[in-house]
Amino acid sequence: MSTSSFYSSRPGSAKNGVLGAVDEPRIFKLNSGRKVKFYSKHIAHDDIEKETRVSAHLNPRIQEEINQDELLKLAESLADNQIYPAIGYLESDKVIEILDGSLRRAGCLLSGVGYDILYSKEQLTLQEALDLTEQFSLVMKHTHREEGAKFLRHIAHLQRSFKVEIKVEQKELARIFNRSESYISTCLTAISINANLIKLFDRSEVLVAKDYRELKKIQETVLTSANICKCNKGATNEELERYDLEVLDCMSEAVKPVADELYLLNVEDTNAKEVQKDFVFKLLAQHLMGKKKTLAKTAKFEPIVSINKNKFVRKKQDSTGNKVTIEFSRIEKNKLKQIEDYILKITSDN
Repeated sequence: MSTSSFYSSRPGSAKNGVLGAVDEPRIFKLNSGRKVKFYSKHIAHDDIEKETRVSAHLNPRIQEEINQDELLKLAESLADNQIYPAIGYLESDKVIEILDGSLRRAGCLLSGVGYDILYSKEQLTLQEALDLTEQFSLVMKHTHREEGAKFLRHIAHLQRSFKVEIKVEQKELARIFNRSESYISTCLTAISINANLIKLFDRSEVLVAKDYRELKKIQETVLTSANICKCNKGATNEELERYDLEVLDCMSEAVKPVADELYLLNVEDTNAKEVQKDFVFKLLAQHLMGKKKTLAKTAKFEPIVSINKNKFVRKKQDSTGNKVTIEFSRIEKNKLKQIEDYILKITSDN
């Protein structure tokens, strides 16, 4: 992938056109070959939230997972100067969408200083915006989860464009974003992990591909033991939302013992990030992977009547004996009615 280049429209500007403010616009040559004017602007602290917003579709940063310690350090440095301006474009409602610089925006809001930005008044294509976002990720490297969220948003955009649900291969994403397929796979695995698990780690940037695979295995164990199954293809938005809420509640409850123990031990005080990471995984194995024992005790259906592989009656009883499930396959309607009538009769006798 070629990189975008940009030129100053006046002599004597800072080297590479990045440092310092200019009165005239700067000309960015995008990867598409198009040249677009970007204007320099300083936004007063009190106007930052009114005049700018973070692009939910294009900015990769997961706002709620920004490390607060890193943000405080950034806020302290921004109180002195903002070396790199944020990058954005002016939307139709006259608000500047931030493509790169959301962390600096949060830092400026926290430190009480103004916000320097370079923005275009021209509409950018999705690919042009993606290229700019990739090029100007300067302040802090994006996490695997933030990259994964970006890839998911791009998949959703492609599906909306085709107006049908299409399968976007990792190979295609690797081509679009100039990344390896293994990197795409790691990022998509990372974003599939519930945030409650991620928050157990004081520094999520220490997590690597094998860690995300292990976390996915832990998450699947917890959800399976709670009988929470993924939605089928073609599920409605309501079903997807219900599934997300079930996962959120389940994982929040599951990690609570681990979070409580970490809090009591104050493990975040250690300077060794790898030691902290290993300790969290040890606690997860102790508290959550033990749920595999529950799976072994899960009740299975037992046949009552088996006529053939498609026509049968079977039952399943939980470990307490209080709940019994009877399943009929391909039963005639008149016989089902007789069974329902009989159930009503014997239960009413009690």
